[in-house]
Amino acid sequence: MISRRALSGLLMTLVGPSSVAGNNTLALSHCRGSCANIDLPTLGYDKFCRSFFDIATSGKLRAVATGPEIRREMRSLFQGPRLYRPSRDEIRILWRAPADGFSVVKVEFDLECGVPVRGCLGIPDGEFKGLILLGHGMASTPERCFDDADNDYMNALGKSLCRDGYVVWCPYIVQIGDQASQNNIAAMLASHGVSAHNVSCASIDAGEIVCRKLTGASGLNVGVYGVSWGAFLVLHLEAATGRMRPTVVSGYMRDEKKLLMSSVISRNLGVELATYIHFSSSRARYTQAQSWRT
Repeated sequence: MISRRALSGLLMTLVGPSSVAGNNTLALSHCRGSCANIDLPTLGYDKFCRSFFDIATSGKLRAVATGPEIRREMRSLFQGPRLYRPSRDEIRILWRAPADGFSVVKVEFDLECGVPVRGCLGIPDGEFKGLILLGHGMASTPERCFDDADNDYMNALGKSLCRDGYVVWCPYIVQIGDQASQNNIAAMLASHGVSAHNVSCASIDAGEIVCRKLTGASGLNVGVYGVSWGAFLVLHLEAATGRMRPTVVSGYMRDEKKLLMSSVISRNLGVELATYIHFSSSRARYTQAQSWRT
C-alpha cells in the first residue's frame, strides 16, 4: 500500500515547484505545446492540488454526502447513495475580471466531505438565457475556457456561451495534466472514504448554487456540456441523478472490451497508458453507441 506521504511526494515530482502563487486576472500567457505546463503553476492549481494531501493529514476529510440522491445502479461508481453538497453558503471570491460582453468571477468553496472546489463563473452583461454547467478535460483549466487569446482544445467554449447570453459555471477538475496525478489524488481520497469521481461531479453540479449566490438568479434553464474527460463526468452526473437536462458531450466513445483485446494494449505491454478505464465498468451502459440517437 502506498502511504499518503509517498503519494504526496509523487504528485510533487510530477508538478515541480510553483513559481507563482496565483493570478488575479483572466488574461492568460501564450503557450507553446502544453498549456497546462504554464497555466497550472501560474494560476496556482499545482499548490491547490497538493493542498488536498495537507487537508487529509489534518483529519478534515470525512465520508459525508447529503446532496442529490444517486440512482441505485450508479452508486458503486460514486461510492455512495448521494452527491456531496457544498458544506455551507459561504463562497469565497478570489478575483473578478471583466471581458468583452461578460465578466468572470473565480470562487472557492468547500464540499461537505472536506474537499475544496475552485472554479470560474462567467456572467453575461445582458439578459440571461440560462445556465450551462461546463466540464473541462485533462490538462485544461476553467480560465482557459473563457479566454481565446491562445486556444487549447476547449476552444474558449465558456466565452462563446457567455457572449451568447448564458451564465457558465466551470469548476477545476482536479489533476495536473496527466493520468497519474488524477489517480494519485483519487487513491488518497479513497483511503479516507471520499470518492474523487463524486467530488468531480458534485463540483459541476454545484454550479446552480454558485450562480444563485453570485447573480441572484434562480430558476434558470440548466444544460450541461462536457469535453473529453469532462464528457464522461457530465454523462455520469446526468445518469446518476436522472435529471435528463439538455446535454452536450464531446469526446471519444468506445467499446472497452475491444480496446482491451486490441493491439493498442498488446503492443504496449509494460508501458503506462493514459486511458479512461478508471472507476467502474458499470459506466459502459451509459456510453455505448446504441444508447444515443442522432
